[in-house]
Amino acid sequence: MSVLVRAEKELTFLHWSQIDIIANILSVANRRMRKIHIMYSCNLGFRQLQIYLDFLLKNEFLKPCTASGKNEFFEATSKDLALLDAYRSLKLTLGV
Repeated sequence: MSVLVRAEKELTFLHWSQIDIIANILSVANRRMRKIHIMYSCNLGFRQLQIYLDFLLKNEFLKPCTASGKNEFFEATSKDLALLDAYRSLKLTLGV
């Protein structure tokens, strides 16, 4: 079996990588969603989501928005859109 065929078979069994999870969160957050909706849409646990949200907020990929003074939503930034474009382009190039 060639190395490429074996690698291709192994890739189909890999779980989501961190960048896949980040891209999923960013694409969902483009629709201005609350944390709970992001969690369910991305199929993540609360603690796992909180780690990713902290990272994305700290690095300014997302920004928090409030409506009615208390409900927190997350909104995309220009960095978010640039990262998603690069992610999609890379996946297209790799054929994954």
